[in-house]
Amino acid sequence: MASKCFRGQLKSKSLHRYRLTPSDLLTGSEQAIPETGEGALSGVWEVQTTEDASALLAGCPLEMVIACSFQRAYAPHMLAQQEVIRRLAEAQPAGMAFASVDLQASPAVADWAGVREPEVRLLQPDGSVLGRLSPQEVKAGALVKIALEKAKDLAKQAEQKLDALSERFPNALHSKLGICLPRDSCEKMQQNAREVVEKMYGNDSPEADMVEALCQSTQKGNVPRPRLIAGLAKMIRAAEDAKSTVPFLDLARRLAGLNPGNSAVELSLAPRRPGLGPCLMLALQLLANCFHQSSLTEALLPVVAQVVQAPAWTVLWSAATGANQSHLDKARDAAATMLLNASVVLREARLRASHGPLLEHSVVALRRCPSDQALNWTVGNLLAMGGGVDEAKAVLQAQPQTPLRLLAAAVFNDQLSGPDNAAFPSAWHPPSSGSTAPAHDQAERRRPARAPIPARHRGRRGGG
Repeated sequence: MASKCFRGQLKSKSLHRYRLTPSDLLTGSEQAIPETGEGALSGVWEVQTTEDASALLAGCPLEMVIACSFQRAYAPHMLAQQEVIRRLAEAQPAGMAFASVDLQASPAVADWAGVREPEVRLLQPDGSVLGRLSPQEVKAGALVKIALEKAKDLAKQAEQKLDALSERFPNALHSKLGICLPRDSCEKMQQNAREVVEKMYGNDSPEADMVEALCQSTQKGNVPRPRLIAGLAKMIRAAEDAKSTVPFLDLARRLAGLNPGNSAVELSLAPRRPGLGPCLMLALQLLANCFHQSSLTEALLPVVAQVVQAPAWTVLWSAATGANQSHLDKARDAAATMLLNASVVLREARLRASHGPLLEHSVVALRRCPSDQALNWTVGNLLAMGGGVDEAKAVLQAQPQTPLRLLAAAVFNDQLSGPDNAAFPSAWHPPSSGSTAPAHDQAERRRPARAPIPARHRGRRGGG
């Protein structure tokens, strides 16, 4: 469930020097999108005719910026330009749409746009040009910087619209992070962790001293050293069974609110694939509490998106799980808090790729627990940020609480699609294969044959 890119970078850099970059955010967002095919998956739409270009411009809201990649095979830095466009489109920065034009295959579009050499042109829906970037500038990160700045400005505007929707639909949305507080005492956790580490590594081992120092940090509220957090994550991965993992996860969730951001990344990626028991509950609580690290909030969204798309998520919210009911209830509470925190962070997130998976799988949880307040707030946040008619129908079928039901009914009746209510405007996308539909699609869309007109009606054409 953990993102491979974060794990690899944490191994290659020392923790106290690790800082997230825009490239890290884009790489993490790639993991949030399920692999279902080409075309609409990548979000880069091939413009093959001038009709395609006109349709794309007409289908984008005025707030959006279209980054159109004019490319030619074997041109200098062309592979880098294509890769940047692809990664940005998969990360879905707010207020951006992406298209591509092959200068050799679509000369009519190139002539219509007045482009002769490869470049990335930034356009407004009215056709005005905001800027041009050469492939070398795109490779150097200029397009990523522009996209993230545009997404940041749009996210600020979206927050104001969401606040207005909160007043219109009281108690349907929520903007505060939740936290999973441990119920057991620190003394019991410390005793269990000491027993496990002595059994695994010995009484006088460095790992035992490391656990002792971390336990003292939880009691005194001190920020632990990053190397100690890295060591704890290593011990979690090295644990042979779930019983040995539980004390370390219990310690990790208590540290999630104390450690610096880089340590929160290391801890959130430490659990591998816990089953439906205490390990799953502790891992979800750990991830939920990591959202309180302000420097990492947006970077954790792809991790949560992978968690909800894992097979264990469906089992967690199924009717017959075969797990202990107490452990199941605690795991569901932790999952609901994790989803709520993710939806709160997503309210002002620049990259929107996690929105779709979170909304889809939050509705799955809502069907099982329609009266859960955290799940109602989660779905309310996600629905207000970009839900459609189909999502609103699924929410109504789950029979949620009254505030969410009113919001879902408004979305279902298309009452929130205007520019004043749509928090994050979305663009209409033409088919990735161009304007020409496949032969089998044309056959399906063709009007059925009509029976011959009776002879008694053939001469009555009317009109005098």
